[in-house]
Amino acid sequence: MRQMLSALKTKLLGQQKPQEERRRRNKDNTPPMVGQYVIYHHLKMQVTETRTDELWKWLWKHGWRVARFRNDRRSYTVLPENMYEKLDLASTSDRPVIIRSLMRR
Repeated sequence: MRQMLSALKTKLLGQQKPQEERRRRNKDNTPPMVGQYVIYHHLKMQVTETRTDELWKWLWKHGWRVARFRNDRRSYTVLPENMYEKLDLASTSDRPVIIRSLMRR
């Protein structure tokens, strides 16, 4: 159907320059800098110093993203400043439990 419409459009309007393909932005999973905020649903957490990038890789895999919105009107629950450190010290099996308890707040 789309091809037929495209052919009719070409016949009626003449040949047009092809549009450039939209390039999808690759989601950047580089670790956030200390002091930046990361978000997940309605939670917002400030990044503090960690031992390795393993925590960020785990958070990225589970849906956390760096907050890079200029005029973000959404309302978030800002977590305590030491929460990033607590997640870093927790085992990978305990992290989902901690995050689920934070989601219930």
